[in-house]
Amino acid sequence: MCNKKKYLSPYIVLCEGESEVNYVTNLNRILCFRNNPYAILFKAALIGSGKFVTVKREYDKALKNNKKEKDNILIWIDYDIYQRNENDNNTLYKNKLGIPDFLFSYMNFEDFLILHLSKNVVDEWYKKCKDHFFNNPKSSKEYLPLFKKYFCDYKKGELPIQLNKNTLENMFKNLNEFNNYKNDFASFLSEKISSGLIVYKEDAVYDFFSKHNGDL
Repeated sequence: MCNKKKYLSPYIVLCEGESEVNYVTNLNRILCFRNNPYAILFKAALIGSGKFVTVKREYDKALKNNKKEKDNILIWIDYDIYQRNENDNNTLYKNKLGIPDFLFSYMNFEDFLILHLSKNVVDEWYKKCKDHFFNNPKSSKEYLPLFKKYFCDYKKGELPIQLNKNTLENMFKNLNEFNNYKNDFASFLSEKISSGLIVYKEDAVYDFFSKHNGDL
């Protein structure tokens, strides 16, 4: 008689864009719950916008359909429009009620992707975009041409790197070493892996492949 596996609720990740959805979905290939590697770890849901009013509306929908998993609903969006307080997003966020703290990418998803590369590349990217991380976040028209020097065929919504244990650990290491970078979703992952709740699957190390043009 087979042992009955312990049920674990998946983390429902409300994602600003298709890039985050692709990232979260691919994490299921390399990560799992330690106590039940067959349970679904993440369910990604596309919000389509980082605007506070849109995020709040989509969170309310998710909560209505997943009341028993309230604590497992995560919100992952970019911080740049909150830094600039576009459409009063940051003002609304600071006065939010009935919605959990957002997991922010500071400043955008492309900055987060850079962290999966080598320390030299991260340092080079920071030098190119230094002001971007403080008081003047760049718009996509400004930073995408710079980003495409590393991933020449990159298009919004794509995942230009292959996620595996090596690239994920590279990202965690870079986050620890570069004080000017911060990503709340990455910190969440790191905490769960460190606690042993989430572990790498046995085949999580792959031959690295990406469209990256330089040293990794």
